[in-house]
Amino acid sequence: MAEKTKGKLIETMRLLLQQRGYAATGLNDVIRLSGAPRGSLYYHFPGGKEELAIAAIRASGEVMYDALEAATSDADTPSEGLKATAGVVAGDLVGNDFAIGCPVATVALEMSAESEGLRIACLEVYDRWLGLIQSRLESGGVAPPLSKVSASFALSIIEGALLLSRLKRSTEPLDSAMEILGGFTVLLESGNLPLPR
Repeated sequence: MAEKTKGKLIETMRLLLQQRGYAATGLNDVIRLSGAPRGSLYYHFPGGKEELAIAAIRASGEVMYDALEAATSDADTPSEGLKATAGVVAGDLVGNDFAIGCPVATVALEMSAESEGLRIACLEVYDRWLGLIQSRLESGGVAPPLSKVSASFALSIIEGALLLSRLKRSTEPLDSAMEILGGFTVLLESGNLPLPR
């Protein structure tokens, strides 16, 4: 029962952070929407809002990681893998009617200069995603350090396109990003990309 309550608190905080960000998410909202008893919050998270937010960021990171891992597991080429990655993000955005963007970006932008704990949690999530993209590129024949640079480039393109898609309430920026990534990976696979190797 205690673990179920803890899970509800994390899940509620996770969704609120994606919708509102850190500053606009109050603990009273978390308690009300989760249905958890007030005392349970500080029992599970004695560090309060920041500790709960760190747990929620990590949980969001895992949800996205699992989705990306599943979507890219059958990709035969780096191009297919990167397009699948962008496809997961686009599907999530449309499925939430453009109300929820990247599960980490809002908090990363808002709190990275204010909270070292939140900055590190966000960085760990991004590093994990980058590691997955890099490993998929390497299984497609892209050698390090080019795989690392390419993973960072791809994630940056997708994150920027996600923001624009959310603002425009259209997947057009993400669709364009997928096209750009498709061309990028053709060059990548051909070995003609002028990046450090």
